[in-house]
Amino acid sequence: IPDADALDFGVGMDFTISLWFKVAAGSAIGDEMFEKQRTAAGFVGYQLRGPESDVSNTIRYQIDDNVLQTAVRSTTTGLADDKWHHVVLVRYYGDNVTMFIDGEWDASTADVTGSLAPNDGDLLLCDGGSSDYAGKIDDFVIWNESLTPKQVADLYNISFGNYKMTVNVTDGTAKNTSGLWNFTIGIPPSPTDKTAPNINFTNPTPENDSTLGTPYF
Repeated sequence: IPDADALDFGVGMDFTISLWFKVAAGSAIGDEMFEKQRTAAGFVGYQLRGPESDVSNTIRYQIDDNVLQTAVRSTTTGLADDKWHHVVLVRYYGDNVTMFIDGEWDASTADVTGSLAPNDGDLLLCDGGSSDYAGKIDDFVIWNESLTPKQVADLYNISFGNYKMTVNVTDGTAKNTSGLWNFTIGIPPSPTDKTAPNINFTNPTPENDSTLGTPYF
C-alpha cells in the first residue's frame, strides 16, 4: 500500500489495526505480517511479527518513534496451529499499546510518546523485505482512533444479521461523523441438492385402501 500521511500517525494520535491470520504448524519463522517503516535503516515505524517459532509461536507488535521503541508480545502461545485467529492492536497514545487476541485482552506495554510521522515507507503486507510471511491474513483494517475492549469483542463476534454503522473521521482536532448506514451479513444459500429421489410405486389394492378404477365421491 503506497505511503500516505493518513498512515503516519503523529503526536497525540491513537490508532488501531485489526486482522485475521492463519499459519500452518511448523511453518512459522517470525516474518512480518505487516510493516510500515522509514526507508532509511534503523526506524521500524510499526510492524507485527510472528508467530515466532523460537518463542513458543507467539506474535510481537513493535512501535518506533525514531527515539524509543516499544514492543508487546502475546501471552497466548501456539498460534501456528493452522487455525484462524483475530488480532487487534490498539495504541492509546502516551499510555499503552495493547494486543487483543480472539476478542480478549492478551498483553499491554508502555507506549512511546513521539511521532511516527517520519515513517515514509510503503505499508507492506506479508512481506518483511528479506523473506515473505509464511501464512495467510484477511480483513486487514486500520482505524485512526483507539477501539474500546467492547468494540474489539464485538468485532471478533460479528456474525450473520442486520447491522447499523457510522463512520468517524478525524485529523486529531476536528471530527466528522457520517450518516447511519444499514448493511446485512447474509447466510450463504445452501447448495442445490442434486440427489436423485428414490420413488417406489405400489399397485392399488383394497389392503392399502385404493382400488384401480373405483371412483370416490
